[in-house]
Amino acid sequence: HADDYKFDLDYIGIDMNQQLIDAGTKAYENRVDIRCLDWFSLPKDLKQDWCINIGSCNLRYDADIKTLDAEYLQNTIRVMAEHANDGLVILLASELSGIDDGLINHDPGSILNWAQKEFNSVALDHSFSNDLFALIIYK
Repeated sequence: HADDYKFDLDYIGIDMNQQLIDAGTKAYENRVDIRCLDWFSLPKDLKQDWCINIGSCNLRYDADIKTLDAEYLQNTIRVMAEHANDGLVILLASELSGIDDGLINHDPGSILNWAQKEFNSVALDHSFSNDLFALIIYK
């Protein structure tokens, strides 16, 4: 509940699912800025300290059948970085679990290597689950 926090949240939530936006708007009684958008349609001047992506790159919501999943992920991370002042966190499904759950399962090592070349200061946390890992990029 929004009253549980003892400080003001400067938070903008985005999701492509209008039903989730409506549910969030109702739950937070319009006190949180929640928008029905994707990373690629955010206003260019919109900047926050951190961009956090929880699972949206584990499924494809776009209709682009030419862009490979890995390229889509890289493009998403680059756009997130453009909107972040301090860094970003992205939660991804891991292929290390070997579970065929219908999600796009990513190779943590490949993503870490790419991110280190692209952004330099990165960390990968695979400690909280066999199925998921977090990529943290510091700016």
